[in-house]
Amino acid sequence: MSDQNSNINKVKDQGIVSLRDETLEADSPTTKYQEGRYLTGFRKLLAILGLGVTLFLPTAEISIVSTSLVTISNDLQGFDQSSWMITAYLCAFTGFIIIWAKLSSLVGIKPAIIGSMILCRLSPSST
Repeated sequence: MSDQNSNINKVKDQGIVSLRDETLEADSPTTKYQEGRYLTGFRKLLAILGLGVTLFLPTAEISIVSTSLVTISNDLQGFDQSSWMITAYLCAFTGFIIIWAKLSSLVGIKPAIIGSMILCRLSPSST
């Protein structure tokens, strides 16, 4: 054993790296792939598409607000204060994200999403 340690120290001192042809065994046996643990096939595709849409919509919404800012500020006759419109929008957007995130952790994600859909449907502007 001491010969092996001295050889390792010599190799380390010389900066030489050698690979040994030994098979390493794990301390514990590996577990088999558990069926149903990971999404596969069509369900995986739907999950990826759902995540993509949820990332796309807020980005598109902010782009729409930025594009329509000129029209909105002209209607309000206050182009000099147009930066406040974006700031107010982003503050409200961030505030509601925090509220819905906390609500979804309290009641669960699915009831929070269904509740938000019901609120959007009941809003007066969704006619």
